[in-house]
Amino acid sequence: MRLSDAMSVERIVDLKATSKDEAIAELIDLAVTASAVDEFSEQLLGRVLEREALTSTAVDRGVAIPHARSEQVEGVVVSLGIHRSGLDFGSPNGDPVHLVFRVLSAPTATPA
Repeated sequence: MRLSDAMSVERIVDLKATSKDEAIAELIDLAVTASAVDEFSEQLLGRVLEREALTSTAVDRGVAIPHARSEQVEGVVVSLGIHRSGLDFGSPNGDPVHLVFRVLSAPTATPA
């Protein structure tokens, strides 16, 4: 699978969020607006936040990849949020996150 199969320019946005949770909600809402997900749901948001609570999805160099599987999604849907000043995602090195790749996938989705 290529990234372009799961992501489109309509799902890239400058984030207005002031917190990690707001950023994740904003990116889920963006997927709905871009018709990649049928409707915003607290359940979908809850799944991503639940996964994030297990351990931070901040990786390195200002990047985080919050993700979850859901029956609301067909295949894999990726949105990218850019935060100019950075957000606290609880990264291991304490650095703020500037790029948030939110990944949603169907329970049966597998990389090709």
